[in-house]
Amino acid sequence: MHRKFIALIVSTALCITALSAMPARADSDDTAKAIAGFAALAILGLAIHNARDRDDAPIVSHVAPPPKRHDVRPRPLPQRAARYNLPAKCLRNHKLHGGPARLLGLQCLKSNYRFTAQLPRACRLQFDGRNISRTGYEPLCLRERGYRIVGR
Repeated sequence: MHRKFIALIVSTALCITALSAMPARADSDDTAKAIAGFAALAILGLAIHNARDRDDAPIVSHVAPPPKRHDVRPRPLPQRAARYNLPAKCLRNHKLHGGPARLLGLQCLKSNYRFTAQLPRACRLQFDGRNISRTGYEPLCLRERGYRIVGR
């Protein structure tokens, strides 16, 4: 808006200057020259205006997107392969010295759970069964370490 106003003022000033410099004669030849001069000024003003319009055009710069970083957070495993879901069918009642206890049997876990080797050793419990030594895992201890018993 300001540029258009300034261009109007400058072109008007040039026209007035051109008129005052002409002699005060009324020849038809002079009138034609004056009209040609005004036309030349109009064309010159239009050219300047168009050149400035091109400068006002928004500059489009293409900024490269930032490089993709590898996701540092671990993605959640699908529900069917979740590491922390223990099968409920391995939860059984066993007789211990202190009375009955519910434990997850190691043999059942080995056949129904892929990550048996990664279970915490602190939750492992060995007890004597019928003529055999058995191994199981305490559910409360496993729950405290983030494991869930699912599939009931």
